[in-house]
Amino acid sequence: MKDFNTRLPEFLFGSNGAIPCCGVGTFSLNEKDLLNLFCRYRFSNMLLDTAAKYNNEKDIAAALRSSSIDRKNTFITSKMSFAQQQSMVARQALSESLERLETDYLDLYLIHSPRYDYFVDTWRQLIELQSEKLVRHIGVSNFTEENLQEIWDHTRRWPEVNQIAVNPFVNKETVDLIRFCQERNILVESAAPFGGAERKDEWCNLHITRQKYLFYLYKLNIVSIPSTKHYGHMLENFNAFSNEVPIKDKFSPGDESRFMRHYDEHK
Repeated sequence: MKDFNTRLPEFLFGSNGAIPCCGVGTFSLNEKDLLNLFCRYRFSNMLLDTAAKYNNEKDIAAALRSSSIDRKNTFITSKMSFAQQQSMVARQALSESLERLETDYLDLYLIHSPRYDYFVDTWRQLIELQSEKLVRHIGVSNFTEENLQEIWDHTRRWPEVNQIAVNPFVNKETVDLIRFCQERNILVESAAPFGGAERKDEWCNLHITRQKYLFYLYKLNIVSIPSTKHYGHMLENFNAFSNEVPIKDKFSPGDESRFMRHYDEHK
């Protein structure tokens, strides 16, 4: 965080945790795509987000092996899938992800969704895995306020992270969820911060660049995980946080207050 030119700024979270403010979403990316991103990676820290459901953990391991990226400076997140919650214990699911990723620990392990009634039991298992130092941090994905409250009521442990869809098109329910999480020191991660391919044309009406929106999420203490297989797009995303880009180019006059109104109007 001291040198934005070579290192992405980081958020502190959980118990002595630090995570880059922006990462590489790997949904739908294969080994060739990942090599294209990794071979010219210019920052000294990296956030990688994957999941068992993405079926690319082996591709990530192979691409990292072929690159010069240091595992110690790579924050790796994976997620326990719907099917895994239904058919196996978390220890087995984690073991399979560790083997595919060719690492002996995960920086962050998430429950991918509260789709099944036994997610509270899965959460208890993640707490145990963390106590054994098999994962450094634990959290959830796509959880609502009600889901979060339920695991707290049963375990007295809030997740360290909730990964949800946060983009310029969010509704009041999402804004309320962000506030709920932040009031409980649950770090919010924005999956697909640009809204996905179906929202591509709507950006023209927003008069907001993607880079400015990523910086806006950073100002709100929200981690962003955009996905792209194009190195140039990834570099543009990360350059939103560089000291080489003056604040005036990150926010034009009136931008910050306008973006904040978009967030605050639902409060």
